[in-house]
Amino acid sequence: MNFKFHIVGLFLAASLSSSACDGCGGGASGNFQGVIPLFGQNQFAFRMNYFSAIHPIASFSSPLPTSIIREDHYLQQEFTFRKFTSKKMIYSLSVPLGINTRIETARTTQIKGLGDIQMGASRILINSSDSSFRTSKHILTVGIGLALPTGKYMQRDETLLRLPANFQLGKGAYAYNFNLYYVFRRKSLGLALNAQERLYSKNELSYQFGNSTALSAVAFYRLNMESSRLTLMPQIGLAFENQNQDFSYGIAEISTGGNQTWANFAIDAYQGRWAYGINFQQKIQSAIPSGEAESRMRMGIQIIYRLSEKK
Repeated sequence: MNFKFHIVGLFLAASLSSSACDGCGGGASGNFQGVIPLFGQNQFAFRMNYFSAIHPIASFSSPLPTSIIREDHYLQQEFTFRKFTSKKMIYSLSVPLGINTRIETARTTQIKGLGDIQMGASRILINSSDSSFRTSKHILTVGIGLALPTGKYMQRDETLLRLPANFQLGKGAYAYNFNLYYVFRRKSLGLALNAQERLYSKNELSYQFGNSTALSAVAFYRLNMESSRLTLMPQIGLAFENQNQDFSYGIAEISTGGNQTWANFAIDAYQGRWAYGINFQQKIQSAIPSGEAESRMRMGIQIIYRLSEKK
């Protein structure tokens, strides 16, 4: 291939645009994004994630016993632009779109539209991936992000009942993200570690989402297919997500918060200026409030196009 291949990603850009575990059963979950290439060039990315949450079959889980909630389905799309201003700084802008569908025994409710727009900046502290003399290479980055309250967060169903906060497209509040990312690679084998923390402000409804933490470790293997100028990168790993309880008017919402552990599987393909990826997450542990909706699998795809090198 005729470009320098840097492995940075996983949540480098994605962490600036995905919540870690909103209620751990609904909302914008932090889908694993695979190991995304950092080409050192400006690039556009499109990602689409899907997951569903199954509600317990009990009337107490529904605000109106005459219509029992069965399932929630979330289809999330995101357009991201990453700009490299130097060998040390990366800036990103992400515009999310969502389609959330709630299936009940008496009705189906769907909301769709713009989510909370995200901005982020990451600084590369260590990058030895350019060195052709080292068999072991390291990358370390630190980043910050800001989510703007651009998505609707007070939408209602046909009975005029306001939909739950975690089902809404937006938060109605600012969110501040901090992340640390490290990758080690020896020849074709590598390990990517990521940690991120997200903090929320209070919205105008006096509702404050609980702060969230996400940790992940992913092993990957780089397979170069010189004849077709194609690189494949299969990945497997673990992710842990934790979210504190939400607060409404200063009172903790007992049906929120919790933690989950996921098994991550992904494969990325790189050819020319294009990169493609598909990923899956399977839940292996969950500790959320009793009676709450729970998601068991997530899946997603991504497409990245890098612009031409600067002269």
